[in-house]
Amino acid sequence: MYWCVEQTVHEGEYNKFEEERNQPVAEKRKCADVLDARKQPRITGFFCHGTESLTVTQHRVDELVIEYIVSEMRPLSAVEKPSFVRLVQGLRPGAQVMSRKTVSKHILEDYAKMEDELKKNLAEVKYVCSTADIWSLTNRSYLGMTVHWIVQETLERKSAAVGCRRFVGMHSHDRIARHIADIHTSFNLDGKY
Repeated sequence: MYWCVEQTVHEGEYNKFEEERNQPVAEKRKCADVLDARKQPRITGFFCHGTESLTVTQHRVDELVIEYIVSEMRPLSAVEKPSFVRLVQGLRPGAQVMSRKTVSKHILEDYAKMEDELKKNLAEVKYVCSTADIWSLTNRSYLGMTVHWIVQETLERKSAAVGCRRFVGMHSHDRIARHIADIHTSFNLDGKY
């Protein structure tokens, strides 16, 4: 019985093949399109999203390099390493890799934009909660501060880092208070806590 079912299935497939083979060329193209749809997609299809191009502009390369350096906390000198330059130029032939000076300039510009945007957002907030932490690492001390607030319209909680500064000298209460007050003043947070 199993043999009969299998033979019938194979005979059906063979009959379809014979019909397709005897069709006119236009019909064969239609069948080829259907068959192509069943094939495994090409890897470029995942990156192209249809009509988009795989070309990457120099501006986009620069953005991605800066994002990599910042998010992975890599040293700025990483962009001048021969292996990094080969990687970027291998992924986008003809791309120029920025120098560490240029990367530094772009990071400082992006930081200034981000700080301005944060100050604008905090100007609209009525109350904030700030937190501070001091830690030491290899005989150097640092003070970090975050600020937290609630967007009144949506009741969404927001947070941002507003400071990470070197803290030189003793950790006395008056020196800590001075550093916290300086950060509050620089972000116009006085009277909002």
